[in-house]
Amino acid sequence: MLVAGSTFKVQIQVIMEALSKNWNNGISSSKKFLSRTITHRLSHLLDSKAYEVVFEGHLNTHDENEPDVVVYQRGKEIKPVMAIEVCQHSEVSPMMNKAQSLMESFGLTDFFIYDRDTLGWTNLHREAKSLIISSSSIFKNVSLNETVLVS
Repeated sequence: MLVAGSTFKVQIQVIMEALSKNWNNGISSSKKFLSRTITHRLSHLLDSKAYEVVFEGHLNTHDENEPDVVVYQRGKEIKPVMAIEVCQHSEVSPMMNKAQSLMESFGLTDFFIYDRDTLGWTNLHREAKSLIISSSSIFKNVSLNETVLVS
């Protein structure tokens, strides 16, 4: 039960400060902008009858992992086939480990990491023996470079 008064005001203030730190910094804003841009452009490049592209989609209904972009394959069941995470260069290596784990857990075909600092893509492909520095996806004739604003 919430109690009106100074305790409640302090709780609200703490929550608002935390939200402000997480949502209003430049890094977070540009990451969300890039992720939304990728989602929008990729949704226009893929066949919408076969695939659904979702901003901050879940890999399943019971999991809290939320890659920046998830591509689902439509069919009898909708299943995730590709995920994209946008990060800074210092976050790429730890993200590769997390991506590998998510690929194994959810059967993703591809997991792409976009390095905002170098403007480069790293592709973890299910059947590859090593990491691939590439913007080529499982979808023929689709380069993920087409989804970001590259000057």
